[in-house]
Amino acid sequence: MILDYVIDVLSEHAEAGVRIGDIARETGTSTSSIYHFFTNREELIAGAEVERDLRSLIASQTGPKRKWLA
Repeated sequence: MILDYVIDVLSEHAEAGVRIGDIARETGTSTSSIYHFFTNREELIAGAEVERDLRSLIASQTGPKRKWLA
């Protein structure tokens, strides 16, 4: 859920739009919970970018490769 929201923010506003307080409020979590899993804002952004790229890779595959990746 957190990464989904960050991916959306990145697509709309780039990195400048990623604010931990906004993410916590919009996802119904606390800033301390976010920092429990991500050391800092940059790590959160990097995690969201990896997740976004992985989803793109899976979506681009067909046949047995897609089944294996999903």
